[in-house]
Amino acid sequence: MQERDSLLTIKDWIESFWQFQEEDIKFFLEDLKEKLQNPKEFLRELKTRMQTRKAYYKLFKHLSWRDISSEELPWVFQKLDEILTRENIITGTIEKVLDIFSEAFLEEDLRELKETGALIKEDKIIYH
Repeated sequence: MQERDSLLTIKDWIESFWQFQEEDIKFFLEDLKEKLQNPKEFLRELKTRMQTRKAYYKLFKHLSWRDISSEELPWVFQKLDEILTRENIITGTIEKVLDIFSEAFLEEDLRELKETGALIKEDKIIYH
């Protein structure tokens, strides 16, 4: 039997993105107060996290569903629903934080803030 090269499966993606979301939740629940001491660094980290999120979104669009067995489909759909729910909460939180920051920052700092906010809206995870 020939072994097939597989770079990333849907299950791998789910597990990896789930962990990334866990890091986001920790970032907002535990690290936020400390991070707000340096707003520019906070925005840079938030922008990096959004760029990583965008990369995950793009990867998802190219994953093959053919390797998922019919027994695994319920688990995959359940996890994707959970991921989408968490993603809506996380991106909603990010949008609120960016709105607050946009009120507090000077005009020169708004460029980076707007770039970060634009990353949220560019790509979303959509599955049928």
